[in-house]
Amino acid sequence: MEFHPRFDWDDDESSFVDHILILPSVSYANIGQLAIDCVLNTLLNAKENDSIQLVGYLSTDAVPPMAGSCAFMYPANKTTAPSLTVNLELYQFKSKRQLILQQRTPILSGKSLQFATDLVHWAMKCGILGVYVVAGANDMLQSDALQSSQAVFTTIGHVEIRNENSLLHNHSFLEQFSSKDTTLEENLCLKSRIQMKWKDVKGTGIAPFLAYVTEQREMAFAALIMVCAEGDNVREAVLMATYVWSFLELAVDSESKGPEFLHNNEPSIRLPPSWCQMFGSEPNRALY
Repeated sequence: MEFHPRFDWDDDESSFVDHILILPSVSYANIGQLAIDCVLNTLLNAKENDSIQLVGYLSTDAVPPMAGSCAFMYPANKTTAPSLTVNLELYQFKSKRQLILQQRTPILSGKSLQFATDLVHWAMKCGILGVYVVAGANDMLQSDALQSSQAVFTTIGHVEIRNENSLLHNHSFLEQFSSKDTTLEENLCLKSRIQMKWKDVKGTGIAPFLAYVTEQREMAFAALIMVCAEGDNVREAVLMATYVWSFLELAVDSESKGPEFLHNNEPSIRLPPSWCQMFGSEPNRALY
């Protein structure tokens, strides 16, 4: 996996030291990608010019290329807004030491472990401290163990639990959700432990592979997972975005909030303009 900096970014990968990496898993109902879109669009429209910046792109043969029109709305004062959106875009919130990776194409069949391994290897090379995944899960394939739990739950890596005094995991926030962590036999191999932990959760994409590789490399890991159905998941995506927002302890100046913001208590999430036709045209209300 290689990083390609944007032409107008005057730094390098050494600036990623001690950051955390947040990314979606291309998973059931696209909840992870939609939530990350909401978070990024809200941050990019913040009043503060230095809040977040598109710093470059990742390339790998495990993810097919794509290009499309710009997905986000940029304020007029941000003259270097990209005209295209590609498959793996990396954003940096330098003051908070956070990296957000948006992925827009699925991982090729049979290459999930390769992608997870390459991503974690790159993250460790850059001095990144932890990997955090946002994913969806299939509500029709829930096990009995999950039927009685909340719609959103977490699973936390072993390294993450050991380091419980840093911002990496924001345990005070994660504790409000049901945990998928179970007590496993110590004599099980790592692969078996990961399989046991994730056996009740279907449709989470790359998340179990990242859990496995980060555990191998002793890197902090946590996943925030929403159980949902396919369909119009805008509300679920906004809800998940507020959870990601709270987990990252983000903030937007009140002057940045306009009438286009969708209020869901706190924070106010701004929907990307590229979502306008995501689920087709609105039905003709005269029919009803």
